[in-house]
Amino acid sequence: MKGKTVAYTVVIAAVIVAAGVFGSGLLKGPTKDNDATASRSVIAPVSGGNGVLTIARKTQQSSGIMTEKLKAFSSRALAKAYGQVLDVRDLIDLRNSFVTAQAAVKKSVAQLMVSRNEYNRVGSLFNFNKNVSIKDLQSAESAYASDRADSTAAVENLSGLKGEIRQGWGEVIAEWISNDSRTFRELIENKISIILITVPSSEKIITPSSTANVEASDGRLLKAEIISNSPRTNAAIQGSNYFYRAPVDPGLSSGTNVVAYLPIGPVKEGVVIPGSAVVWWNGSAWVYIEKTDDTFQRQKVSLTDHVADGWFVAETFKPDESIVVRGAQILLSQEFNPQAGTGRDGDD
Repeated sequence: MKGKTVAYTVVIAAVIVAAGVFGSGLLKGPTKDNDATASRSVIAPVSGGNGVLTIARKTQQSSGIMTEKLKAFSSRALAKAYGQVLDVRDLIDLRNSFVTAQAAVKKSVAQLMVSRNEYNRVGSLFNFNKNVSIKDLQSAESAYASDRADSTAAVENLSGLKGEIRQGWGEVIAEWISNDSRTFRELIENKISIILITVPSSEKIITPSSTANVEASDGRLLKAEIISNSPRTNAAIQGSNYFYRAPVDPGLSSGTNVVAYLPIGPVKEGVVIPGSAVVWWNGSAWVYIEKTDDTFQRQKVSLTDHVADGWFVAETFKPDESIVVRGAQILLSQEFNPQAGTGRDGDD
């Protein structure tokens, strides 16, 4: 009997200790792990699904979900073109050859003036009482003829070089070289790049755009300005060719193939969807629209017109509409998280 009393006492003490521990946990509130579980449980689909999620404000903040209002934006349809960043060392070599040829012309002209004056002087002396010999006259005449031939050759060489530059690089760049313009100085100082852009024949461009957005190798869009029509062609693409200039950039290294977008057609009104707002599911692009302070709905978006800050969309979205620009992937993951009681909805 005494042994049974001791056993009951031990069991009762254990229950009291366990109750105390459990009770202290309740008094202290949920643990960190419980907080995380509670936060996750707050994100749940609204009854009916259709890509709608309800998220408490506090959970939005702790999850890093941020929204931004869409701003009105004007744009034009974009023609997709293809380009290559050119190696300008040939231009620098042509400039050096041009300077040498130009100097040869100046030197030959100066020498021609000297020999012509000498020939005229000797001729006058010979005609005036034969004060010089016929041999002196013939020598002066020969020197004058030789210098005249040299000068003509130098001028023709310079003219031919100008023609070569025009044939390879167009009239505008040829003028840069011949005038040693500030733009050409920027080129040889490695401040600007030249891009050969080919617009496919299918785009039907009559007048090229004065500017183009060139996609660098890292995906950034850089603005380029037109220089002129290009006498060069792209052997791989049939179309119209143009030279554009852009600031030197690591994403536009010499020889890089790029994609360019040229504005065409009438101006359209719409909004820009930031790239950070876009998520991909089921082969399509989506964004989450903020419907209320704690409700978000997934909306399909068409990514066809690439602009500097994202994608231009002329329909579906309105200015001042709020979309998720940070944390959209979190919403997508939660929407299709089976533990949240959700599944695939009917969106295509």
